[in-house]
Amino acid sequence: MSLTKEELLKKISKFQFFDKNGNEKLNSFTLKKDVDLIRDIYTYLNNIPNKESISFGDLLWCIKNDYNQKPLCETCFKELKFKIEKANPNHGPYVKRYCNLKCFNTDPKNKKNSSTREKENAEKRLEKRKKTIIEKYGSWDNRPGKDNFKNRIILEEENILLRKKRINNIILGHRQNKELFYNRDFLIKNFLDKNKKIKWKLFREYFNCSETLPYKQFRKLGIEYQIKNLKYSEGEKEVNSFINSLNIETIENDKSLIGKEIDILIPEYNLAIEYNGLYWHSFGLSKIDQEYKYKFKHLEKTQVMEEKNFNLLHIFENEWIQKKDIWKSIIRNKLGKNIKSYYARKLIVKEVSSKDSKLFLENNHLQGSTPGKIKLGLYHKDTLVSLMTFSTPRYDKTYEYELIRFCNILNTSVVGGASKLFKYFIKNYRPKSILSYANKRIAYSNKNLYLTLGFTFIGESLPSYSYTKNGELFTRSKFIKSKLKHLPNYKDSKTEKQIMLENGYRKIYNCGNLKYEWIKEEEE
Repeated sequence: MSLTKEELLKKISKFQFFDKNGNEKLNSFTLKKDVDLIRDIYTYLNNIPNKESISFGDLLWCIKNDYNQKPLCETCFKELKFKIEKANPNHGPYVKRYCNLKCFNTDPKNKKNSSTREKENAEKRLEKRKKTIIEKYGSWDNRPGKDNFKNRIILEEENILLRKKRINNIILGHRQNKELFYNRDFLIKNFLDKNKKIKWKLFREYFNCSETLPYKQFRKLGIEYQIKNLKYSEGEKEVNSFINSLNIETIENDKSLIGKEIDILIPEYNLAIEYNGLYWHSFGLSKIDQEYKYKFKHLEKTQVMEEKNFNLLHIFENEWIQKKDIWKSIIRNKLGKNIKSYYARKLIVKEVSSKDSKLFLENNHLQGSTPGKIKLGLYHKDTLVSLMTFSTPRYDKTYEYELIRFCNILNTSVVGGASKLFKYFIKNYRPKSILSYANKRIAYSNKNLYLTLGFTFIGESLPSYSYTKNGELFTRSKFIKSKLKHLPNYKDSKTEKQIMLENGYRKIYNCGNLKYEWIKEEEE
């Protein structure tokens, strides 16, 4: 039975406090541990979608203001992303009502008063300006520049010319020879390969220009070149060909399902795949101000696909190149096309050595090996076919254990394998609480292994980032600011991100993790 508003606010008040300035704050970190309270909050706000991704502060605002509905645009009724706008002097926080400015202006309530509102704003600006001039110069007639209007116009025109000249210098500046930029024979010889494809990266480095300028210049000079089809990368073609080799039909580059392009769609199995090229799915120094867009790009597409009951896999380019066999095994497993199959009841549980565990994980788990205190394996004769590892929690020390890794040998299904290993661990190690994380680039939140094992979903982490350069992916732990002093352009005043992007690295985000817990039931 759901709690009333007063009862819920009373329970939440235990986690509230006042800061030095007397502002009321919410201790979200402590609140997250109260699973029952979180369940009550989600039950009370049953009409708000994707509650797990909304901060507890915003959820508290919804409870206090009786806001419990799906946010829709008041003009086109399109579902909006839940977001509470910041407070301003005129009113407190509020939920966005329109999806864009066009919808705002289309609404008759706003359209009717738009001209009046514009006139009132102009009058307010003039009054404010007059007040400032009188305070500063004693009289409106004494304002500076009153008789220099023509001179000001001339200065503005000169500034425009200077701006144009500066932009021209940026476009053509730092080039080794400006004449070569317009030399048709030179461009064909040095920047066009045998297949008539433009070597745009080399062109960009040589002339210090944007990514699109090579194509514009070749068209301008009438040089024929093969149009680069960014939609169909070689890796994407390989993934699609592999799925087709399993006698499964696919749809490529489909936009009909969610309005956004999906690289590979398999409707029969409710599965979709995105092949993420490291360069095209990351951002560099030129787009440093667009980080928010890139941070949630992959996660938002995953969430929309889950609403359509599709499991969306995100394959990073370097993983397909370096761990192709592991990804093929994952896809086979999702499609139920494994080559071998074992029944757990016919297999033996044994403790696995650190050496064997490390080798098995490196060959069969996408994230590779990581130290584990307890390593349990299922053996068929002398062959290790399934492995589950546990350790003390890496981040949240309130739990006794963390389930770190689980995987089967490639292209193999072990019926009941995970359940047998988990039950063995519970029986022999008697844990009180276990925590685990699921990679959202692979895991399907609506149905996965953790729910089968009796875990409870308790939340999800925000997307985290890595750095990429020259087709390689690097974990962020290698680039803590204290480790970057050897890089050029290093300054203590700069952030880690500024230093990395200025040195040619690019930043790429994943989809975050799903978080699950297992708590031992109290015996009556």
